[in-house]
Amino acid sequence: MAIPPHRPSNPFPKSNHESQYSADISEDIFDGCLQNFHFSHPGFDSQDWTEESENSEPMDGYLRDVGLKVVDAVKQILEAEPELWYNVPRLRKLLVGTKAINNAVCLGLGGGFIRLEEQGDEETFIWQYALFDVFCQIIERKQKMESGSLPRYFQDPAFEIEEEHILQNVLGEKVIQHPEATELIDEHSFVFGIHIPWSSLANIFFTGRPHPQIFIGNSIEIGMSGIACAIADKYIRQVYLDHETTPGEDIIELRRQAELFVNSHSCTYLSEGVDEDADDQHFGT
Repeated sequence: MAIPPHRPSNPFPKSNHESQYSADISEDIFDGCLQNFHFSHPGFDSQDWTEESENSEPMDGYLRDVGLKVVDAVKQILEAEPELWYNVPRLRKLLVGTKAINNAVCLGLGGGFIRLEEQGDEETFIWQYALFDVFCQIIERKQKMESGSLPRYFQDPAFEIEEEHILQNVLGEKVIQHPEATELIDEHSFVFGIHIPWSSLANIFFTGRPHPQIFIGNSIEIGMSGIACAIADKYIRQVYLDHETTPGEDIIELRRQAELFVNSHSCTYLSEGVDEDADDQHFGT
């Protein structure tokens, strides 16, 4: 999707006739903000486009091309194995007991990889999105849903506007802002969050709300990205800040929620040859 061919204009110009304070924007402030934005995201500045037309694309079409690569990656996966969920035993094990998945949430897809000088470093974004898309299609097929009818949401505080543009304007996805996912995720959710440490996931999963029915991501138990490290970090901060060595109620509750999650979900590894020391786990009720 093309963006407006002209630079945005000040929507609330300052008036000289206001007797009371109003949150108007002076022209110098607006111009300064626009200059800062274009400095950080030069691909959105129409003055840098090589094509002078209303159909010009941000970054001369690079973001659109990334979106097309995503679509192609999804097709590659599905064409290689159309009945993927049934023919791959580990996938079948994960999905066979699922029921009534009502939404899908992708976490942590951002990272600010897209810069004019770094074009070509988009493979992680492309393939993580593609895997999430394929899983959503698998769930739709299993539940006999119309293709594309499963509501999908993307959240990452690290999203840059370039990534949001790809998701929202090229791929037609719904981008939400933290902490909206916390309110969306429940026992009818599929959550995809590869490589996100549990110190971050805990703020989404362990809030007292129902846990997701399926989660694909890092192991909750293994290594420095597991929940034990998150609990330890929280306790260490408490000791140094509060001079209190008895674990606080928030730490006790975090530990309780983690135990509840592990004990209510079964674990499977999707990669052949992966053992219990792997750093990615896939949970289903």
